[in-house]
Amino acid sequence: FGKEKRMNKRGKTIMMLCLTVLLLGAYSVKAAGNTGYSTTLELTGMEKNGTFYLHYPSGELAASIPRELATSGFPASEPPAEGETASFPVSVFFGGNGKGLEWAVVCSGPSAGLCNTNVLLSKASGESWKLISSCENTPHELVTGAGFRDERTGFLSCRYTQDAGPVIYATQDGGSSWERLPVAEGYDGFSKTPGSPVMTAQSVWFPVVLRDEAGNETTVYYSSQDMETWSWGENDCRGGLGHP
Repeated sequence: FGKEKRMNKRGKTIMMLCLTVLLLGAYSVKAAGNTGYSTTLELTGMEKNGTFYLHYPSGELAASIPRELATSGFPASEPPAEGETASFPVSVFFGGNGKGLEWAVVCSGPSAGLCNTNVLLSKASGESWKLISSCENTPHELVTGAGFRDERTGFLSCRYTQDAGPVIYATQDGGSSWERLPVAEGYDGFSKTPGSPVMTAQSVWFPVVLRDEAGNETTVYYSSQDMETWSWGENDCRGGLGHP
């Protein structure tokens, strides 16, 4: 009887341990799903029958966008003949947040150091698109990265032009207006080119390429947890960012 009692007690302990492991596993999966990392790639594609087709480097189709919508307000260009395929005449920063929101930042070729940019969003995983910011109100900088936290909050990273940078614009009203982010002190003597942002539930951070007068390059990070205070760091925001 004593041995059976000990075995029952041991069985209950094992069951409790298994239940605990399952609960922790479920919590971890849920937490990972709520991390909210976003991804953005600069893609080119092909145009056919009035539609732009974007493909990943693997060849897989990423998105299709109506030409008329994507290049609204751009300088006129001759489309390929009906049924023919032509190279994509613009570059597109394409990405998504894993929750159905996708973005396509369509950039014309540069002219006198400037370019036209249209920003499109899809809340249906690319099934339909809406032009939220046209070349009339989007910053006319050379875009080097893009990303959205949600349908209202997004960023455009740009190549430095008039100053050392980083030049990063943000919208918090779904593309109706854009304002440049403040530039924190640090890394004087370098030009700074930001890339696409990485966003989590707690923070947003940009990889920034530093370039000195000799042409040497290195990458640091520019981050914020409240969209008000920005700081520099040499690793990434997960380990805590310190000033240079």
